[in-house]
Amino acid sequence: SISSKVSGLAAWAYESAMRAAKVGNDYQPPPVSMPRPPGAFGEPTFLDEKALQVQMARTLGPNWGSHSPRLYAVFKNSVERRASLNEIFAALLSASRGTVGEKAVALFHLYATHMPAHTVHHITPISHAAQTVIERIDGGAMGEAITLHTGPEESEVKAMALHFRVFTSDRTMGEVLLGEAYVPTLKPFMQAGFGQEYFVTFTIWGPTEEVPPGVAAPRNQARANRGDLITAITWTPTSEDTPEVGQLGITLDSIKFNQFVEEPQLKNPHVTVVTYNEDGYEVPIPRWNPRTTAMLKMKSLPTGMLLGDHYGENITFPQTMWRDRVAGYLHSHLIGVNHGWNEEEKTWSWDRRIGQQYSLEDFGVRPELVSTPEQSKPNVISLKACRLLASGILQRGLYCLTNRQASLMADSIFSRAGAVPAILEAILVQMDWDAGELTQV
Repeated sequence: SISSKVSGLAAWAYESAMRAAKVGNDYQPPPVSMPRPPGAFGEPTFLDEKALQVQMARTLGPNWGSHSPRLYAVFKNSVERRASLNEIFAALLSASRGTVGEKAVALFHLYATHMPAHTVHHITPISHAAQTVIERIDGGAMGEAITLHTGPEESEVKAMALHFRVFTSDRTMGEVLLGEAYVPTLKPFMQAGFGQEYFVTFTIWGPTEEVPPGVAAPRNQARANRGDLITAITWTPTSEDTPEVGQLGITLDSIKFNQFVEEPQLKNPHVTVVTYNEDGYEVPIPRWNPRTTAMLKMKSLPTGMLLGDHYGENITFPQTMWRDRVAGYLHSHLIGVNHGWNEEEKTWSWDRRIGQQYSLEDFGVRPELVSTPEQSKPNVISLKACRLLASGILQRGLYCLTNRQASLMADSIFSRAGAVPAILEAILVQMDWDAGELTQV
C-alpha cells in the first residue's frame, strides 16, 4: 500500500540521517575496483604492501621503495586488502612540481585509452593554446609522424599521402619547379582541431641535384632545404567503418623561402597538390564545389563564393599577384589584406577565400594513410575517470566538497554535453525523530 511505502521511505531517511551524523571511516561506502576500459592497460590486480614496494621501485626508482609502507597504510583498501597504483600516482602528480599542462597530460594518461575518431564535438571547443600545450608536452606526436629530416628519394615519394609542388613563372624559362613538400600520413590530421585550424610547417625540398664526382655527401645534401610551407590539414572520414573515404581540407597559409632562394619577393609561387594510389600513380584531388547550377545561372552567389578559382576542378593554389607584361612588376589582386607578398614577414601568403580548399566529400585515399592500429596512442578518457581525478584534486586542495559535489563539478566540465544528473521529482517528508513517526508528506 501507499502508507507502507511511505513508512519504508521514512525509515530509510531516518537511517541515512543517523548514518550521516556519525563520524568515522566505518560509515563511508567501501571503495571498490573498477574494470579497466577496453584497450587500456589498467593496473595490477593484486597490490599488497610488498607488491607496491616492487612497483614503486620499478616505476619511480629504488629510493622510493622505503616510502611504500607509509603509502600503503594511507591508500590501502581494507575491503579488498590492496592499494590502487593509479590513485597513488594521481596524488603524487597533484602534489608535485610542474605546470598545469604537464600535470593534466600526466593525469590523462593514467586512465586514458584509445577509441576511433568520431564527429561528435564537445560543448567546449578545443583552444589553440591547449592544443599547443599538448603537442609540446606530449612529445610532439604529430611532429614525429610527419617530419622528414631528409628529402625523400623518388621511390619513397609514391608512398606519401600528399605531394605539394611549388612553382614559379619565369619570363624566359616558363614554369620552374622551386621545390616540393611532402605529408607522409594523414593519421595525425583525422578530425584535427575539431573545426579549428591547426597549422603545421613542412619543409620545402629543392629538386634533386647531382653531387660532383668524388664528393661523398649524405643524401639530404642532394636535395637542399628551400624553405617552409605552412598549412593546416584535416581529414574527416564519412564513417568509422570506412576511414579511407572522406573529405580532405587543406588551408595554405604561407610560404617562406630561405637564403638558398634568390630574390624571394619576385617568385610569386603557385602550388599544386596530388596524392598517390595503390599502383603509385599520381591522383589529383577533385575540389568541392558548393555552388549549384541554379545559383550560377541566377548569379545569386553569396559574397564568399564570388571568387571562382577555388571551386570545382582540382585543388590548386594559384599565384597571389599578377605581373605586368610590359614592365614586369607584380601587382596585388586586392582579394584580401594578407594575400600576396608580405614584406614585413618575408612570406608569400594566401587569403582564406583562396587558400582554404576542400576535396569532394567522398574522396578516397589509400587505407594505410588513415588506418589506425589496435594499440594506438591513448586519445580518450572516461567520465568515471574524470570524476575520480576531480574528486582527488579537490580533496587534496582542501576544498570542502562531498564526493557527489565533486562528481557533479566534473560532469559539468568534462561531459560532452555539459550536462549533470539532477533530481526531477522528489517526495519531501517531515518526521518526528523522537517518536520515530512520519508527521507530514
